[in-house]
Amino acid sequence: MDDSDVMRIALEDAIKITGTQSEFARRRGVAQPTVHDWLKRMKRIPAEHVLATEADTGVSRHRLRPDIYPIENPPSSQPHGGAAEPGGSHAPETPGSDPAERLRA
Repeated sequence: MDDSDVMRIALEDAIKITGTQSEFARRRGVAQPTVHDWLKRMKRIPAEHVLATEADTGVSRHRLRPDIYPIENPPSSQPHGGAAEPGGSHAPETPGSDPAERLRA
């Protein structure tokens, strides 16, 4: 099953939880034919409606749009030492902490 199938099924689930396409559309602030297009033509919910749909129905953002809300691996599954900090930053080095610098001194 590819992402488009997952997204379509998640959207169908959210609509079922809400009751009808009309009620789902009302809660999203769109017309019912728009929701029908999401299901039949686009096969996914637009990004701007994902978080409200998750809050309203309990259908996970990861299921609704795995392309923009992927499930991240828990830290315990990362290789020994963990991943680098975002941006690749490390703790600031103190002067003289570089062994090569100490040898030059």
